Amino acid sequence: MLPALKAVAEHKAGDDGVRAVIGRRFALYPQPERDDGEWAAWWADYFDALADVPLACLEAAMRAWVQRPDSQFMPKPGELRALAHRTPSRTLQRYHRAKRALQIADAPKAPAITQTTPEGVHVDQQSAVRKMLSEYQAAYAARQPAPRSAMPSTAGKPDAGGLTPQMRELIARRQAAE
Repeated sequence: MLPALKAVAEHKAGDDGVRAVIGRRFALYPQPERDDGEWAAWWADYFDALADVPLACLEAAMRAWVQRPDSQFMPKPGELRALAHRTPSRTLQRYHRAKRALQIADAPKAPAITQTTPEGVHVDQQSAVRKMLSEYQAAYAARQPAPRSAMPSTAGKPDAGGLTPQMRELIARRQAAE
């Protein structure tokens, strides 16, 4: 499947692709009346700038242009080319994801590393590291203070000194603990 995905993703637009992508937007961006020579010159600039761009990228760029809130006119060939090079194409993204997935799947697996304990027992290092991590996490969790939700609320109406009765109780408890 990868060669087929690559062929679709990297297929150059060519003159026909450029004409199809841009021509579909003539209803949205109406063009002035031109004679045959003027149309040929107009299309020639687009063909020269865009024929070598992958068709999927050109279509993605045109969709991005249409979605811009300030797009009132057909983009110039250079603008569309720049947009095609920086706009992600779903087809190209699919190809690159599939290619990366195959690279990961084909990558050689690291052999399991074992170590021997002083008692002569062979231990898988990954298992040993996982065990050490879980022991550390348990010890770390035991050292943590109680969550704030377990602490008494200090909200309420403050007295003349600016403290609530709950705040005064909390201060007294902390001073007693010291």
